[in-house]
Amino acid sequence: MIPEEYAGLLRIAHLPALGAELFQPRMIIAPTQQIVIARVDDEGERRLDAARWGMIPRWANSIDEIKRPIFNARSETLWDKPMFKDAAKHRRCVVPANGFYEWQKAATPRGRKQPHLIEHRDSSPMFFAGVWSAWSPKDGAQADSIRSCAILTTEPNEAMAPIHDRMPVILDSASSLDLWLDHAMTNEPALKNLVRPTPPDTLAVIPIDNFGDNRRTHEGPDTEFNTDGGTLFD
Repeated sequence: MIPEEYAGLLRIAHLPALGAELFQPRMIIAPTQQIVIARVDDEGERRLDAARWGMIPRWANSIDEIKRPIFNARSETLWDKPMFKDAAKHRRCVVPANGFYEWQKAATPRGRKQPHLIEHRDSSPMFFAGVWSAWSPKDGAQADSIRSCAILTTEPNEAMAPIHDRMPVILDSASSLDLWLDHAMTNEPALKNLVRPTPPDTLAVIPIDNFGDNRRTHEGPDTEFNTDGGTLFD
């Protein structure tokens, strides 16, 4: 899907001059890579921006000290964790994608986990609920802050439960997108009501027989999310 189509669905009036490579079809996007997010800026306008997939804590002295990318945020504890609670109130975002991959824990006959592609049955785009943050090194060595984000996860629905015990939070209506991106919305129960499993009958779960050996570099026709054969959404 081209940027103008995402912008239309998200009701974004002006497209920023993001690098064209961010909108190129990618079969795989791994944590720490740049992705596109929709957020509301300080003027209250919706916009598309680039962000590092993997939240950088505000208290981190450097990116190098982050041993494992923090690319997920559990919806059940989002408003309680020091890492996420401020972003949950003031810096919510949406991550557009065509679908995502997940690996079934049960081994295949050859001893490998079974990859699955999960997408909407009608092939419409997915919009994952997320949170974002801006980080700058404390030593002031870098003038520009780094924008980073995490995708919310929730318990699986009936379609995902046989594959994994978590799934991304998919905002599946215009009203849920509006509410999640609304900076004026501070009603925690109303927001928590959004971060639930999407109805299972909206998803197509497709086993992938020949995924390819080089999962991190393989390019393909769709934009998906992957962590090189491990679980993606914890």
